[in-house]
Amino acid sequence: MSEKNSIAFPLVSIIIRSIDRSTLADALESVALQTYPNIEVIIVNAKGADHREVSEWCGNFPIRMVDSDQPLGRSRAANAGLDKANGKYLIFLDDDDWFEADHIAKLADALVTHPACFAAHTGIACVNEAKQITPQIFAQPFDAILLMTINFMPIHAVLFSRHLIEVGCLMDETLDYYEDWDFWLQASLLSDFIFIPGVSGYYRMYNSSGVHQQKSFSGTAYARIYDKWRNRWPVERVGKLMGTFWHMHIAQTQMEQELVDSRTQLTDTNKQLNHAQIQLTHTQTQLADVQIQLSDAQMQLSDAQMQLSDAQMQLSNVQMQLTDTQAQLTGCHAELNIIYRSRSWYITAPLRQFNLIIKNFFSRS
Repeated sequence: MSEKNSIAFPLVSIIIRSIDRSTLADALESVALQTYPNIEVIIVNAKGADHREVSEWCGNFPIRMVDSDQPLGRSRAANAGLDKANGKYLIFLDDDDWFEADHIAKLADALVTHPACFAAHTGIACVNEAKQITPQIFAQPFDAILLMTINFMPIHAVLFSRHLIEVGCLMDETLDYYEDWDFWLQASLLSDFIFIPGVSGYYRMYNSSGVHQQKSFSGTAYARIYDKWRNRWPVERVGKLMGTFWHMHIAQTQMEQELVDSRTQLTDTNKQLNHAQIQLTHTQTQLADVQIQLSDAQMQLSDAQMQLSDAQMQLSNVQMQLTDTQAQLTGCHAELNIIYRSRSWYITAPLRQFNLIIKNFFSRS
C-alpha cells in the first residue's frame, strides 16, 4: 500500500489466538472479506505441537504465524500476538468467531475521526454451534461505571490503539478467565470507548472455553477481577458506582411501592369487576325475562292482527251486503214512484178509497 493510503488507512493488526479449531477457516474467511484495505493477520499458535499449517495470505492480507511448541494460555497467547503486531490499531478475533465485511472499516473510521479516543466498539450477536443467531446481543454503549461490574464487550467487539500497549496495557497472564475484561478496565482508565451502533460480529456461545460456566458476580473468576481492581479503581468511579447503586436502590424501593399500589388497585378493580359481572348477570336475566314477555306480546299482537284482519273481512262483506240492499231499496223506491205516478193508480184511487171505508166500517163492527 502506498504511503498516502497508509496514512488514510492505518495498518490494522487482527490477532487470532488459535487452538486449531475447525472453525478457524470461518474466522479467516471473514477477515479476507473485510472492506478495509490495510490489514495484517497475526495467528498465535496456542495449541502447541501439531497445529496445522496455514496459508501466508488471507485474501489480500498477509498472515504471520507466531508459533509455539507448547500450549499457551489465553492471556499469554494474546500478549504474544500483541508483541508481534505492527498495526496502529489492533483487534482480537478468536478462532471460532467471525466478522461482517465492514467490521474493521467502521471501527477504524471511528478511531481516525476521534484521535483523542483509544478504543472503539460495536455490537456483537451471539450464535450457537450451528451458527444460528440467538436472542442475546452485546450492544451496550460504553459506560466505565458499568464496566466495573461486568464485561459487556466481547473481545472482537473492540478495536484499540497501539498507544494502549505503549503505555503498558497488557493481558494479565495470571488470569484464567476474563483477561479481556481486565484489559478493557486498564484501557478505560486512559480513554472512553467510542460506541458504533449496529451488529457486525458474531460470537459462538458454547462450553469449550469454560467462560460461560463461571458464576456471574460471585464466582471465582469474578472474584479475581474484583480483588485485583478494588484498590486500583479511582475513588471517583467507586463513588459513582455507589451512587448508581443507591439510586437504583431508591428506584427499586419506589417500584416496589408502585407494585404494591398497583396490586391494591388491581384488587379493587377486580372487586368492581366482580360486582359489575353480578350486575351484568342480573341485567341479562332481566333482559331474558323481558325478551320472553316481548315474545309473548308479539304472539298476542300477531293473534290480534289476525282477528282484526278477520273482522275487517267481515265488515267488508257487511258493507257489500249493505250496498246491495241500498241498491235494491233504491230500485224499490223508483218502482213505487212509477206506480204512484201511473194512470192506473190515479183511476183506481176511488176504489182504494172505498175499500178503506169498508175496512174501517168492519173494523168498528
